[in-house]
Amino acid sequence: MKIFASHRAEDGSPVRELKRAIESTSRGRIEVAISEDLSESRDWWAALKGYLEGAECLFLISGAPYEDWSWCLYEAGFFDGLARGRRSETPIYCVAHPNVDAPGPLSDPRMVTDNDRLIRDLIEIYRRNEVEYDPVELRQSITEAAKGLFRRVKITISYRREDSGSIVGRIVDRLVKHYGPDTVFRDIDSIPPGIDFRKYINEALGSADVLLAIIGPDWAGRTPDGRTRIAEPTDLVRIEVEAALRKDIPVVPVLVDKATMPQPSELPEALQNFAYRNAVKVDALEDFEGHVRRLIGSLDRLLQGAPKKVG
Repeated sequence: MKIFASHRAEDGSPVRELKRAIESTSRGRIEVAISEDLSESRDWWAALKGYLEGAECLFLISGAPYEDWSWCLYEAGFFDGLARGRRSETPIYCVAHPNVDAPGPLSDPRMVTDNDRLIRDLIEIYRRNEVEYDPVELRQSITEAAKGLFRRVKITISYRREDSGSIVGRIVDRLVKHYGPDTVFRDIDSIPPGIDFRKYINEALGSADVLLAIIGPDWAGRTPDGRTRIAEPTDLVRIEVEAALRKDIPVVPVLVDKATMPQPSELPEALQNFAYRNAVKVDALEDFEGHVRRLIGSLDRLLQGAPKKVG
């Protein structure tokens, strides 16, 4: 039996691992061809057509936490036409983030959105083709191979409640709608009593893919005596942004309520590079939805280019 696995270039490593796991646990009874197998072919379309015509099912694999199937629709559409002619049963499997919908043009794709579903579908394929397998080996091998495919994105929000709290909830709602539940984290300052908040924040940011620093007109936190809270070493907003910069986590300033970026001279030395980060504007009254769409588009591109963190 043959499976063709189409994947984004960014997912090449886990897809190769998945290929090895399937071929190993099936004792060679199932052959998996992947997109990279075509890279050295002089006639790409002829080679792809040959692979697709010989495959009994197609896996579309995307580790992206957002919906973009444009990279695979050409070959998926061709295979879908072949499958309809064969009257095949669920020949297309979309291995993707749980918040991603199936490609609209396809007739009846099966969404595979977590490791357990992937294992169940592979067991179904093995049994349908009378392939003997060891259940324990299969689960262990596929779980290890697919680690990089189902990891949820983690977006952390840093903000000062009295400065921008009223708009943060709306921004979070739109982000969750796009990236799915349990992907957006805020209120790091809900720190248990007796805990060193520097250590707590540092650990909380350990698995973050990006930090959004929401900046309103009083982000610096001016006090009645003319000082700023951002200048204080114990300020939680300062600690959050400093920790993200130190960990080389992408930090995206989001300007709200007509705020502007702080000048380097207005920031403590450890934060002065933050002043040079390109900011995104989100206005609560002036085209809020359009601004958030542009923010999400920027995050999509940023997350697509970032290396995956497994675990």
